Amino acid sequence: MVCIRIYCFIKICLILVFYFTLSFYAGTLLLLTRLVLRPFRNARTCFTKIIKGYWLSLTASVCYLYFPHPIYVAYNKDILKRKRCLIVSNHLTNLDWIFMVVVLNELGMYEELCIIMKHSLSKLPIYGYGMKCFDYIFLKRRWQDDIHILSQGLEKLKKKKNFYLLFFPEGTILDSETYEKSQKYAQDLNLAIDGTLYNPQFCLIPRVKGINKIYEVLRDEIDGVIDITLFITPYKRYLAEHYDYCDVLFSPERIPRFYVVLDEYKGKMNGEWLYRIFDSKQKSGNHHKRVLHIIGPRSKSINNV
Repeated sequence: MVCIRIYCFIKICLILVFYFTLSFYAGTLLLLTRLVLRPFRNARTCFTKIIKGYWLSLTASVCYLYFPHPIYVAYNKDILKRKRCLIVSNHLTNLDWIFMVVVLNELGMYEELCIIMKHSLSKLPIYGYGMKCFDYIFLKRRWQDDIHILSQGLEKLKKKKNFYLLFFPEGTILDSETYEKSQKYAQDLNLAIDGTLYNPQFCLIPRVKGINKIYEVLRDEIDGVIDITLFITPYKRYLAEHYDYCDVLFSPERIPRFYVVLDEYKGKMNGEWLYRIFDSKQKSGNHHKRVLHIIGPRSKSINNV
């Protein structure tokens, strides 16, 4: 057992050295090339997209070593017609954004993808710079600052022919602590949807202030809203409390299977639209919990549903 752990540790170190070395070269190349191509906007944009795709391929290849199971995907074909849209997703783990971008890449949406992330990620060496070049939007969670950050980022999006803006309205992952806070907020909110008190169990209450601002600015620019729901099997309510990074690195066989469902939101875009999306996730949570328990890890890949 000790020998296996030592072997895994050495393997991890070698993989990380390989990954960070190539990332350093990619980041350096991105910096130098953008400086050289500064007067040539189209060429600079094209090269940035090439590096963006390379970085995803590199990251996905490394992650495959620790997430060897396939990602099961079901999607509504109508979303492929959307070229300027918002993408809303629930948030289960600190790594699920990787699964999201891999799936969106397969659907032809990654090249023009913009992600809203927390500001601390912009300070990561190399990666922070790269994500800034990709026009990702980093929020500080202080409204007086974020309103200006959002305005600048959204103005850039409006100038693009196509864009896909991905955000995680829950703001954090679901665990016992965040769930208790969400429950308290549900009591204070006292919101009824279709005559039923809104009190989600399988997700957190979304933060709507910033998202409503986004919709207000992009209302006339978007052609749809894509709703992504991430599930796992075997089902664990608080995923982060059952699996940690040691499981990922040393016991990948314990890692659950991930299922991604993509649909188009066609409800009314009123003040409750984001609550309705997550209420739908809540209502489908129990159903998918039973279905995924029956399907289990032997199911085949799902697509084009």
